Amino acid sequence: MPLQNLPELLADERFLNYCFERSAEDVRYWQERLHRYPEEQAAAEHAKMLALLLADEARATETASQYQLLLARRQPQPTAVTLGFWLRARQGRRAVVGGVTAIVLAGAVGAYLYTTRQPMAPVVTQQADVAPGGNNAILTLANGQRIDLGRAAHGTLAAQNGLTITKTAAGQLVYKLTAAQVPAGDRPQLNTVETPAKGQFNLVLPDGTRVWLNAQSALSYPTAFDGASRRVTLRGEAYFEVAHRMVAGTQRRQSFVVETDFAPADPRRQRIEVLGTHFDVASYANEPQASTTLLEGSVRVTMPGTTTASQVLRPGQQLSAGPRGVQVGEADTEAVVAWKNGDFVFREDLQTALRKVARWYDVEVVYDADAPTQLQLGGWISRQKNLSQVLHLLESTGKVHFKLEGRRVLVSK
Repeated sequence: MPLQNLPELLADERFLNYCFERSAEDVRYWQERLHRYPEEQAAAEHAKMLALLLADEARATETASQYQLLLARRQPQPTAVTLGFWLRARQGRRAVVGGVTAIVLAGAVGAYLYTTRQPMAPVVTQQADVAPGGNNAILTLANGQRIDLGRAAHGTLAAQNGLTITKTAAGQLVYKLTAAQVPAGDRPQLNTVETPAKGQFNLVLPDGTRVWLNAQSALSYPTAFDGASRRVTLRGEAYFEVAHRMVAGTQRRQSFVVETDFAPADPRRQRIEVLGTHFDVASYANEPQASTTLLEGSVRVTMPGTTTASQVLRPGQQLSAGPRGVQVGEADTEAVVAWKNGDFVFREDLQTALRKVARWYDVEVVYDADAPTQLQLGGWISRQKNLSQVLHLLESTGKVHFKLEGRRVLVSK
């Protein structure tokens, strides 16, 4: 299990949390990982030492960055507001190119230090704060048994049809075949993993496919994938890394099919068929469009609720479907998968951004009549921040104001 290359490791927030002891969960994760994989210890210690050394250089640049932010705020704001400082921090944090210099690495560490150590001015009218979401989901077995995955201890959770269901030390749900084959006459059973608001989870399906579930999402799947295809049903958003698999007794690949959980005639309904690929599907009921974004491989997307012909996507493309029809175009893949990487990337209108915020913090958003709902944003912040920090970032545009009352966010001009 090789470590990421050095630039990626120094841009990994969980690793930096371990280096600077900012999160007990991430420190425990890396300690357990290095215990399991002692061959990684030397590389990890080298990266940790470099992160600590670069921290001093990064701190020296913070004053200049804050000064630039102050200047930016004093300039007249256009209608489409770019949160320039935060976007620059994002670019530094994720910079991964051949021959990366120490200066770029310092920028990555510096962005981390700024967003985790520097106090941010609170939302002026804030009365309380709301913590971010975390790994939390409910597993429902075929017999109706419900298991709280957020609270369940590590180890075996259940056994069914020749399989064991395990929660790993890293918090991942994994299915493992324990019998030579599923008992004769037994049909695959249906399991469902559902995340609440403020929840996310990742799991490994019985075929080895890895799935990350975003907040307020549900994935239903069989405990064994027999036949010519593997079929799952999704509500909400998930990122898939599909495992290659052959149909038993043949030399033909077993396809993987994701069906979104919309009514038969809903124009947002999609059926995504893949052979082995990485892709994101977003199918929330409170979003006007549903989308499939391809990162790697090939997918064919069919819209059962329309007369539109199926579309084959290439890497970097996104298909959106809804009342406005079907559109295929180039995707902003960084923004699409930001949630999976623990971030918010806001390159959209205010209402779309606040729907993401509402799902992750489990809050209700209420708009005044004068709220600038069409305000276009551009910026980044970690999803591990408290709600007040995210709202403060959005308020820095000078075009919108928030009032936090319990679990209600009031939006005004």
